[in-house]
Amino acid sequence: MITALLGIALFTLSVPASVDVPPPIGPISDYGLVLDRHGRARVAALIQEVKTRSGIEVYVLASWENPFPTVRAFAGAILEAWDLERRGPAILGVFLKTEGIWTQAIVGNRSLPDASLPGKLESGTRDLVDHARIEDAMVAMLEALGASAGETSVHVDSSSDTTSSGWAIPLVLIAAGTLIWVIHRRLCPQCGRLLHMTRTQLPSPGDRVYFCRSCGFRRRARRPRQRR
Repeated sequence: MITALLGIALFTLSVPASVDVPPPIGPISDYGLVLDRHGRARVAALIQEVKTRSGIEVYVLASWENPFPTVRAFAGAILEAWDLERRGPAILGVFLKTEGIWTQAIVGNRSLPDASLPGKLESGTRDLVDHARIEDAMVAMLEALGASAGETSVHVDSSSDTTSSGWAIPLVLIAAGTLIWVIHRRLCPQCGRLLHMTRTQLPSPGDRVYFCRSCGFRRRARRPRQRR
């Protein structure tokens, strides 16, 4: 019993007394002051583009304070505290400066279709973080996400083009048939001018006569006989 209590006490001491994490400031929480006005607008535009194209919500945090032993534990706590686990697909990028050195952790929630995606993004931006290029790292992460969404978009668009082509062929055939009918019925076979139409009075009142005012060509088109 005493051993168990000591274990609980030691575990409690290993966890920070306050598990409060910084509150989100929209999708971009720049507590580390790494973005100027233009950089913030650039990152915000890319976040919106990723959400529009892929449905993935992206949050980034830059900070100089970490109440947890590691940056990854910090990211996990933020994922829970910001209620991102209960949302749709979401990715969180945490960029932390400790004693002049930048580190990062990119994590995703359980709704993310590809669980390996955060690790790939983290590997692709590690060199930028090591060189303290945090804005560039955020941009590279978001551009990689946008590129992966773009591959899906291209596939969908190509399918749509195929479907459109399937409809286009019958429409072209119908248009060609209509054009041939018009040429046969309404263009003069001798001079190519447009035929005019009048109706006869005798011997068959109402019969249509097509005639050309240029060369004098005439053609009669009888009305179909009505069945008695």
